[in-house]
Amino acid sequence: MQDIWYGDNRDLVKWGTLVHLATREHLGLIVQVALFRKGKPITLKTGLETVPVPANVWSHFRKLGNIQSLCESPGPEMLVFADEFDHNTRRSYFQRVAEVLRQRNEAKAVLLDPDTGLKLTKYNAKHVIPPDILETWEALRKGDWLLLYQHRWFSTRWRVIARQRFKTACGALKVETFRATKQPSDVILLGARK
Repeated sequence: MQDIWYGDNRDLVKWGTLVHLATREHLGLIVQVALFRKGKPITLKTGLETVPVPANVWSHFRKLGNIQSLCESPGPEMLVFADEFDHNTRRSYFQRVAEVLRQRNEAKAVLLDPDTGLKLTKYNAKHVIPPDILETWEALRKGDWLLLYQHRWFSTRWRVIARQRFKTACGALKVETFRATKQPSDVILLGARK
């Protein structure tokens, strides 16, 4: 997830789903695998000069850890895996994710949170690929949930196709789809219980 997308309406669907699922399934931990990538710094042009956005403003709107206050007591613990994601070291990134997950014994929901979702070919840093999903799935315990943020692509059947690809990637028997009733209509979360 690139930091510039943090906090939009799609996050309401994403975090609403996660908190609802954690409550419904009595999960003690929500883990966001952010696939975090830093955006380019923004500068401001005034009538007199060009200046960077002040550090405290940047920090307030670009700090992934701020989401942890969403799940204050009582409620599930929130863990953000915010290591910077580099497409070229994808395998080692997901090995670290799996290592963190294996160390946590609580029942959990794990969100893979790329910019656009799963892609099978011609993928880049905006996507996860089937081996990323499988590595994460295999690190989960029975009863844990794996979720994937998926953005629409140009197909009228994108939801059905995405659901089948996610199901195949993790080997789940059943996949649940979470989405907004109206807007935004261009994003779903796919979830499977191990």
